[in-house]
Amino acid sequence: MFHRPTDQTFWRCRWDEIVEVVAWKDDVFSYDIICVGLRIGGETEYLRMDETQMGWPDLLQGLRERLKVSDDWLTVVAYPPFALEWTVLWEAGQVLNASGGR
Repeated sequence: MFHRPTDQTFWRCRWDEIVEVVAWKDDVFSYDIICVGLRIGGETEYLRMDETQMGWPDLLQGLRERLKVSDDWLTVVAYPPFALEWTVLWEAGQVLNASGGR
């Protein structure tokens, strides 16, 4: 993940370290920002990335290709507007549908 405008590395992890992937929206008053969090084994906090940051398309491609996360989650998280819509996209050892169900 990179920080704009400096393009400095903000955080880094390997795909095999990830134990959970979640998505949600941040309400920033007049619009929403879609976010993805990656939880690393043994950690309680998520590495956060949002749609405004450099590397977002690469993250989505990696979720599709490496973790087999369908793009269906984008619609689930995007609506209704201004609602958190916390959604589990993937957990190690589990197969989840777009709405987070097993």
